[in-house]
Amino acid sequence: MASDFLFTQPVTYRDHISVYASVPKTEQSPAGLLVYLTLQNSGSPATNTYHSIEIVSGIQGFTLYQIGEGKQIKNQLLGDFIDMTGLDGKPWRDPRVKPGERLDVTFLCRLPMDRAEEMLEVAERMGAVELVLCFQFFAAYPAGVPRQKTDRYDPLLAVQVPKTVVEGWVALWSSAREAAQDIPGVPASVYQDYVEAVRAANVGAPRASLSMSRRALQSALKHRGAKSEKLYDQIEELAEAGALTQATKNLAHGIRQFGNFGAHPGDDQLEDVGLEDAKLALQVLRRVLTELYAQSGSK
Repeated sequence: MASDFLFTQPVTYRDHISVYASVPKTEQSPAGLLVYLTLQNSGSPATNTYHSIEIVSGIQGFTLYQIGEGKQIKNQLLGDFIDMTGLDGKPWRDPRVKPGERLDVTFLCRLPMDRAEEMLEVAERMGAVELVLCFQFFAAYPAGVPRQKTDRYDPLLAVQVPKTVVEGWVALWSSAREAAQDIPGVPASVYQDYVEAVRAANVGAPRASLSMSRRALQSALKHRGAKSEKLYDQIEELAEAGALTQATKNLAHGIRQFGNFGAHPGDDQLEDVGLEDAKLALQVLRRVLTELYAQSGSK
């Protein structure tokens, strides 16, 4: 339904090619801002505008939001767009748009939470926030004919987002993100690795997150006195010393199994990991660190 979306005004090229975007109000992604871009070719032989247009490179873009008032208004970068082709479960799209047809592209804008929260502050103060969706692509026109010409297109599409909608978005994004929790007694070097693992998960980099969780785990085991060289033996050593319970020892081995670096891609078992794996590893890491430093009095 139209009421479920916010629509931009279309930008028109060559009288019959229009570009516009729609933004879901509620059906948003926990990973960031979803935006649907549409390129509509409304030409027809009856109007003598029957040429096709063909995208000859990927569509790129980013999102801005406006802060300030009057002459003090300025644009702030929210984040870059990622074309979700192949990631949204939809088949490959034909880049040529014939008269009477349209091309729909799904984009995800990953965004830092500090920008999202600032955007919410603007919406709360002004009642709404204006998003500027900036795109760029190259297209051949007329497509498929001799001496076709390739032009650059730079549509800028603006949309007003009410405060209540922004509040819902930020609540969704916040609840989906991991928070770096304070763990008493953990040394600064280990804690920093843990924080980096959290940050990597929050920007959608699960393999990097798992690698940093493994690093934090091994650094903590060494700091707590493990003498062995291999991570497996270090976990067993501290479990035997009573620093880890049997249950937590088994969970720690789960982190070890990821990122056990080998000589070839895929040896580290990170090939198919996802965000849920990274989040589970963070939960386990927090439990391990809490047990390891339960009797320690300094960070």
